[in-house]
Amino acid sequence: EASANTNNELRSSVQALESERALLKNQTDSLTSKVSVLEETIRDANEKAKSLSEENESQSGRLSELQEKLQKAEKLIEEQKTELNESKAKVSDLQSNVEQKEFE
Repeated sequence: EASANTNNELRSSVQALESERALLKNQTDSLTSKVSVLEETIRDANEKAKSLSEENESQSGRLSELQEKLQKAEKLIEEQKTELNESKAKVSDLQSNVEQKEFE
């Protein structure tokens, strides 16, 4: 009878351990699946970050080009304004000369 009790207790313990092992395996499988999803999410995020970084570099280069063109255009405008003012001054001088000759 004592041997039967010990056998029953052992069987009961083994069943409890097997049940716990099955539960732990399910938890492990679930966590493994979640880790896999997270790893894929991280890969996707890294790829997107790399793509955005490359796009940013490209846009930065384009911005530099546009800024250079803008500076050249502004310089050209200033040069043309100077030429225009010089021409206006010449026209004004010529007009003054014509008016003076009319009074002579």
